[in-house]
Amino acid sequence: AAEATRQVAQLLGLPETLVAPASTGVIGQPLPVNRITETLPNLVANLSPEGLTLVAQAILTTDSRPKTAFLRDKIFGVTVTMAGIAKGAGMIHPNLATLLAFIFTDVAVEARVLKALLKDAVNHTFNRLTIDGDTSTNDTVLALASGQAQNPLIADARLSALALRDRLTDLLADLARQIVTDGEGASRTYRILVTGAATPIDARRAAAAIATSPLVKTAVNGADVNWGRIMAALGRSGARFEPSLVDIAFGPHQVVTNGQGLGPASEALAREVILAGPFTLSINLHAGEFSDHYDTCDLSEEYIRINASYRS
Repeated sequence: AAEATRQVAQLLGLPETLVAPASTGVIGQPLPVNRITETLPNLVANLSPEGLTLVAQAILTTDSRPKTAFLRDKIFGVTVTMAGIAKGAGMIHPNLATLLAFIFTDVAVEARVLKALLKDAVNHTFNRLTIDGDTSTNDTVLALASGQAQNPLIADARLSALALRDRLTDLLADLARQIVTDGEGASRTYRILVTGAATPIDARRAAAAIATSPLVKTAVNGADVNWGRIMAALGRSGARFEPSLVDIAFGPHQVVTNGQGLGPASEALAREVILAGPFTLSINLHAGEFSDHYDTCDLSEEYIRINASYRS
């Protein structure tokens, strides 16, 4: 990777510090440096404004389709553009791995400000995303800004910086939704929304425990409204709550009130929500005023097949 970085910098006439390598694949497998460096002159020679979709395709591994996002809006009267590509379908869990994302914008913004805005946007999007609860050794999110929009330079936390943060968050949220929808073997996607938590940490712990529970994920795969598995995940999450106060709903249909199930009729309606498509699984702990969420997908036999034969 170091040699490839050096050669890229040399070909582009840039300092090595301006070349950022990113990789994914089988852990522990050395990169084919010779193959990478041999093809660099051809890649550089074919750089073009129309090449972004080809890059989005080239970085895929177990993904079934490219992930791209595009946004054009005005910040203080100046039209700015953002484009993003990403890859990721398995081993996805905060913080990021094994996810690669590259964001490009023409906004004029200082690097330190862009870094802070990117960190905040990632925390509310990619870091609220889990497919299988597992992580890898490689992950990267890069944001590059050219300044060609010629807006007044964003150099501090002014309203323009907050506007840029919101646009950046929207773009990353779009990519995050595409990633979870393309989760390895996934047939259903859903959001875990925890409200009424005593603290922000409790809210995140509760949401993460439910989102990563294999028993909850397999129940969703089978459209089984097994709310006891949700309560069990809450119980081991470390979040503080009284089970007798908990409410659980699938979409608009509540299946648990004050810790007690509402019976087969309510579960039948909730099952229809699961079968209909993306849905929100809402849990109110009635322990405070804080909330958090995770976006996730079900766990299927296809996930096992993909990962049982990954290296072959």
